[in-house]
Amino acid sequence: MQDCRTLQEVLRFAHGKVQPATDIVVQERPFSIFVQDAKLVTLACLPTNVRALTRGFLLSEGFVDVPSAITAISLDEARTGAWVEADIPPQRLKRFLQTAEKSSGCGSSLSGSGSLQTSGWMEMTISATQLIGWMQQFRQSSELFKETGGVHSAALVHEGAVRFFAEDIGRHNAVDKVIGMAMEAAVPLTQCILLSSGRISAEIVRKAIRARLPLICSQSAPTSEAIRLGWQYHRYLIGFARNQRFTLYTGFKTIQIKS
Repeated sequence: MQDCRTLQEVLRFAHGKVQPATDIVVQERPFSIFVQDAKLVTLACLPTNVRALTRGFLLSEGFVDVPSAITAISLDEARTGAWVEADIPPQRLKRFLQTAEKSSGCGSSLSGSGSLQTSGWMEMTISATQLIGWMQQFRQSSELFKETGGVHSAALVHEGAVRFFAEDIGRHNAVDKVIGMAMEAAVPLTQCILLSSGRISAEIVRKAIRARLPLICSQSAPTSEAIRLGWQYHRYLIGFARNQRFTLYTGFKTIQIKS
């Protein structure tokens, strides 16, 4: 994967000895998104799939309500910035530029730009065997994590297969990237399941709500606020999906789990 890895000289302690070594480290770069020539945000991210990252960020953070609202994205030659043409309500953009933080990193998400809209529970039938298989495939897909231990992963399942996969130093960015990939491929997000390597935080649930993703599945745990939002806005949350088991936290009456 181009521009994702860098070699660093280190001192490694093992078995009672200190030795010089070379370590593979993921690259972290700033990436800025501009709308109407105003800087919207600067993200600390892995420098891959930045066009998809831009699309996914604008939808999942509530700047646009539908994929078609984004009409053009231009990247600079170094791929350190995106200039966006989009149908964003002026008051929404003005309010954000005046009041919101303009940066987001690995551990934080803006998640306050647009309102959340509720809908009824989407009735679903899930095969436990399939879900466990998707998560096993998902965990094995990140060669960069195996080499560096420095990235999060996200994926979207569509029509019974893991179709979109992305990595980033931040789990929020990885989620935005796969959302953006689905938008570029014109795949309905309402028909997708989100897989995540990180904990299911309230910010991740808000992104799923805005992107209209019905179910989030992670190998890690959800937070109490994530569970509350899942119940309020009718999103299924599955955590601890590993080692032939998982835990469903929301929507018990409208989802059927088969073996």
